Amino acid sequence: MKKSLLALACGAFAYGAAEFVMMGVLTQAAHDMDVSIPTAGNFISAYAIGVCVGALMLIVGRKTGPKQLILIFMAIACAGDMFSSFAPNATLLVIGRFISGLPHGAFFGTSALVAKKLADPGKEAKAVSLTITGQTVANMLGVPAGTLIAEHLS
Repeated sequence: MKKSLLALACGAFAYGAAEFVMMGVLTQAAHDMDVSIPTAGNFISAYAIGVCVGALMLIVGRKTGPKQLILIFMAIACAGDMFSSFAPNATLLVIGRFISGLPHGAFFGTSALVAKKLADPGKEAKAVSLTITGQTVANMLGVPAGTLIAEHLS
């Protein structure tokens, strides 16, 4: 496998884990933010709304090269994740989760195009599927691991 496709798969893993691990730690997050579990559900919804709104970033970034777009998307996600990790209250955590979700959909669209360009002739579908496999691995291993770590480390 090409290193560049592995890098895209790692990005997909990061987005998948960031999106879904909140479901596994929702009870702890609600407790830490001193809100009810239904209210903490907004932490999940904020990310999902960010994904929907952020898809429009492809329109804004259409004149930017795909490599630069992916780096910008990852920087936005990292900034949102850092903001979320230091959020002292539920309102700021919702804002951080929204920011983290903004580049999600745009990343997957752009990474599929990049994977196709990086692929050897006749192997385009395989390259795209390898990239998207990062999301699957996140759901199968990353989310349970994140939940387990959160339960044991607080």
